Amino acid sequence: MWPLEFISEEDFTAHVKATIGKYGEKLESFDLKRFNKNIIDPIKLIFDKTVYQVS
Repeated sequence: MWPLEFISEEDFTAHVKATIGKYGEKLESFDLKRFNKNIIDPIKLIFDKTVYQVS
């Protein structure tokens, strides 16, 4: 039994497959070098918070 009334199970499954297909290589596993490209700079974060007065 499919519990959702606003979308059929078939349409939901098709949508999920299409969404995953659009991610492409972004879903590839990360190696350490690729992971480290996304490190947040804590000093810049503190600076931006103070300068722009945001939390």
